[in-house]
Amino acid sequence: LGVSPSFLINHVHYWGKAYQERLLGAECTDLLDPCASALRAGLRISFHSDYAVTPIDPLKAIQTAVVRDMREGGQVLNPAERISPLEAIRAVTLDAAWQCRLDHVCGSLEVGKAADFVVLEEDPLEVEPNRIASIQIHSTWLEGRQRTGPAPEPPASL
Repeated sequence: LGVSPSFLINHVHYWGKAYQERLLGAECTDLLDPCASALRAGLRISFHSDYAVTPIDPLKAIQTAVVRDMREGGQVLNPAERISPLEAIRAVTLDAAWQCRLDHVCGSLEVGKAADFVVLEEDPLEVEPNRIASIQIHSTWLEGRQRTGPAPEPPASL
């Protein structure tokens, strides 16, 4: 069928408890954003935002997919649907570009592609999963040129 889901993953965090207790009930809410199930089925997934309802925040989306915590009450919504930090990073980079049919242009760092990326102060694969969203951005690069952050240090002479 060529189906590839894009999940509004931050709704797990921001609205999961409301869905669970006031809108849909626990059983239906457990079906919300089934990232792990989609990956097990061989699908490529991405995350999106409904900005102005929830913030545009890729690191928060990654953290939510990994932790699946609900802001209200702090409980976890269907832990069986958690995914690894690497799988979540792929969902906001290469697989998101693939869904938009732009993976030949962006989504990964390869020769011939736009060098659009951020440098983080900490490794999201190494920090505690509930700290991913608080990782500071060191610098932002677009088309291989630094746009934000401290000036790069000159290379050490050999």
